[in-house]
Amino acid sequence: MRLTVLAWALGVAAGAAQAAPDALVIGNSRYDPVHALFGVPRVIDSVEALEAQGFDVSMVRDADSASMRLAVARFLEQLDLDSAPVLVMLAGAFVHGPGGSYLLPGNADLMDPEAMLGEAFAVDTAMTVLARYPERAVLVLAETVAPEDTGIFLDPGLGPLQIPAGVTVIRGAATDVARFTSNILTSPGAMLIEEARRFDLDVAGFAPVGFVFLPGATGAVTMDLPLAADLAAVPEVANGVLAPQPETEPGSAPEAAQQETQAVAVGQGQPASAVAPDDTTLASTAAP
Repeated sequence: MRLTVLAWALGVAAGAAQAAPDALVIGNSRYDPVHALFGVPRVIDSVEALEAQGFDVSMVRDADSASMRLAVARFLEQLDLDSAPVLVMLAGAFVHGPGGSYLLPGNADLMDPEAMLGEAFAVDTAMTVLARYPERAVLVLAETVAPEDTGIFLDPGLGPLQIPAGVTVIRGAATDVARFTSNILTSPGAMLIEEARRFDLDVAGFAPVGFVFLPGATGAVTMDLPLAADLAAVPEVANGVLAPQPETEPGSAPEAAQQETQAVAVGQGQPASAVAPDDTTLASTAAP
């Protein structure tokens, strides 16, 4: 039998089938030469692929605080209650404190460390927006190296994240995230959670097996699997253990045929140990 596993919740797909997907992409890498070449720009490059999939994208690169606020404002204006899916990608250096985590602006290298808290973009802002779209919202965090001096209020890197129910969070080094976004994120039908882990990315929040962010033509993944009723009819499964194989009497036809099979194998140069001693299925076919 064929078991159809829905990769996206049916209720969400039905209610949002005509809604335009929306994305916010912020990539800041000016203060990190390595990731400026290999990480953040490749994350930004996925914008064209998102637009090709019908996304309305609000994007800004190497932005200061004001430019990030404008990008967020455009993103909020294009959202509506039926938007699905909804994506936020933040790439760059992160810092954190007791109040949460923040993405540094593109000019952080020119900024006084004590000014970072007022100029950075709060990750919790993205979480608040995405919480409105449970099971159809994804936050991607591409991390680069944060400045060593982050002042007395903040520490380098992402801190603990408070993830709302139904929001998927994928995070990792910008170079790894770039490979993921380029090859997987914008591919219809790709199983997002399994693929993210294959790229050594951390996944948290809403992470069901088989979750597809961009459904294909059918919005479902079909696999050949036995149904539970079929499995229950198998004695070994029903009893929870494998049933013991019946013992064969010395000199019986199966045993004689098995010995003959082993003798032929040895005669052809194959050691007798290579023939399973309890493989009565093959032996029975040779019995008269």
